[in-house]
Amino acid sequence: MNYQLTLSENVLRLDDGANIPPDPANSDYQAYLSWVAAGNTADPVPVPGILSVAASMELAVQAWIDATAQGNGYADANTCVSYFNSSNALWSADAQAMVAWRDLVWAACYAMEQGMLTAPPNPLPTAAQVIAQLPQPAASGWVTHAPGAS
Repeated sequence: MNYQLTLSENVLRLDDGANIPPDPANSDYQAYLSWVAAGNTADPVPVPGILSVAASMELAVQAWIDATAQGNGYADANTCVSYFNSSNALWSADAQAMVAWRDLVWAACYAMEQGMLTAPPNPLPTAAQVIAQLPQPAASGWVTHAPGAS
């Protein structure tokens, strides 16, 4: 038998793909514990591939963009940019700043991803580290204000 640790507390039995929860009443888990007690070591948790890291980073970046728009009272960034031609000057300015900032953020994000694919850093950066390196909202004229201000 061979086993691999997982991100959850479960253990993966490699011989048949069984996902074994750490339940003392589970006979498969007891067999795993006996295997370890006999001096065996499970394979470590697999390191996520750069593509899965990039996908999760993209989700975090989009959540950051949306949260920025939500701070000014918009449902998300897409709602904010829908005010691009609004007759309300502040809402139109928000939309224009959001479009400019969003474009800078995604251009920088995709450039970072390409760099990581070419030369993967070790360790891989966290979402917070990636976001800290991206253009910040004020760089494109984004002004935080009370929701619904005009």
